[in-house]
Amino acid sequence: MRHLDSCAFWKQAYERSEAAHSDLLDKQHELEQQIEQLRNDLRQSKAADLQAGVKRKRSVDTGEKQSTKCKRTSTGAKVTGMQQADEWLADTSIDLETGEESGGSK
Repeated sequence: MRHLDSCAFWKQAYERSEAAHSDLLDKQHELEQQIEQLRNDLRQSKAADLQAGVKRKRSVDTGEKQSTKCKRTSTGAKVTGMQQADEWLADTSIDLETGEESGGSK
């Protein structure tokens, strides 16, 4: 009798596992469709903005912004690679969404 109970238990466990797996696959499919729809909406929105000649600009609160540039301690000090990178990043304005420098044309 114990053997039959064990077989029934594992059969039910397998069926529950398969049902849960099927539910997860359905949810994954729904989420992929939602992502694709959002991407299409974003593409359409960008296309409409380009046709209208409208560009989104980053809003920057200049009142509280502090300088992120590294300053040399003396005029003869060597500039390290990290300082060069910091200075380059501080001097460069790149739109993180498009990867283009600000002021450039699309």
